[in-house]
Amino acid sequence: MSLAKLKKSANRPIPTPEGPQKYKPVLLGDSIGAKIQKQKFHPQHRDITWWCEGGRNANSALSWIEENLETELQLIEKDIWLYILIGTCDFTDLNRKTRSIKIKYQNTQEIVDHLIAKYKQIIKHLEKLSPNSKCTIFEIPFFSITEWNKKQREKADKQKRSVDLEEEQIEEDHILEGQIIAVNQAIQQINQENNHKPSNFNSDLYRTSNRQANKYKRQDGKQ
Repeated sequence: MSLAKLKKSANRPIPTPEGPQKYKPVLLGDSIGAKIQKQKFHPQHRDITWWCEGGRNANSALSWIEENLETELQLIEKDIWLYILIGTCDFTDLNRKTRSIKIKYQNTQEIVDHLIAKYKQIIKHLEKLSPNSKCTIFEIPFFSITEWNKKQREKADKQKRSVDLEEEQIEEDHILEGQIIAVNQAIQQINQENNHKPSNFNSDLYRTSNRQANKYKRQDGKQ
């Protein structure tokens, strides 16, 4: 879906849910969640509780839940449906001086085990404090190390480029893509166990052609 189509779709009216609200929607997110919060289009979006913070990784998300969930649940005073959009920051290391990033895990199974363990701990903590609440994990959107670092260089007005460095980053992008696919497959398994099927950002937002749509279907194991 192109950006223009996405904005047009987001501005369309959506039906107002009828009947009493059973769950309070809550998004636990990182900078992606914070950006989504700023793009609220409909009155219904005001009913969402946003627990989002830029730069948040899985460890800090779990720590926040352990320290704040009990109090937050008391303030909400009803069962919640927690949506987890956490994990993007765990795939890479950030150079705080240059704002450039590089791949963090060379072993794909390590990042899968790391994130899935944190997700399960968050879910377990929610179940302990609010047994009737629900939880769904959003899949990780694809992103590019090469493009991110390119933007950081442009911001710093550094026009000189290293061909070897860009080739290395392109190779890291291939590793990163495989890692995101592996993590998302594990996320799908958790959601299936809970009979939840959230929107797939990579299918819904990144499709700009039928060719790309078929690519993501193959990655999702749908073909």
